[in-house]
Amino acid sequence: MRRSTHIRRRQTDRSAETQQLLIDAAIEVLCESGFHGATTTAIAARACVTTGALHHHFATKDELLFGVLDYLSERIVLQFRAFGRERYGDAMDLEVLLERLWTIYGSSQYWAIWEIIIGSRDDERLHERLVQHRERTMEALYQSWLRLNPKIPKLDDQMVEALELLLSCMRGLCLERFLKADEKYFSRQLKHLATIIAPLLLRR
Repeated sequence: MRRSTHIRRRQTDRSAETQQLLIDAAIEVLCESGFHGATTTAIAARACVTTGALHHHFATKDELLFGVLDYLSERIVLQFRAFGRERYGDAMDLEVLLERLWTIYGSSQYWAIWEIIIGSRDDERLHERLVQHRERTMEALYQSWLRLNPKIPKLDDQMVEALELLLSCMRGLCLERFLKADEKYFSRQLKHLATIIAPLLLRR
């Protein structure tokens, strides 16, 4: 029985490793070749696996693309949660949170999300799935923000809109990376954003 459990665990670990390998390969191909260039054949080749192996883990290209979205969205949610664990007492430094989020939004990997969004704009079915995915991600972030602020029983409309504005600005700064390479510029922008958003989010 123990041997059987151990074998299943190793198989599960290998499966998870292969799935992550494919997600990483998909991100790279999306960033380099764009949405339409990110074929399953190209992604499988980048991951050094067969297309059959790819489809064993992700039945369709769409499922792999949502695997990419899940992975990057979860990284954003985890930054909120990690920030909560690192806080000292009741103090909250919004600049620190934005700097943490910028490690994702400011990375080359995040462009893969834009490729998926822009590349699928003419596919009504896929667009609807993307909208639903974004809604689930935002709900996870709302809940994470509530956990960071236990004195707040629920988010009011103003705080929801402030969180949405914060993340919209982060996405916009991601696009600005194509025009500017000055990291000091982005550091200043993040400080300005924290100053503007703080009164809306850090109300007592």
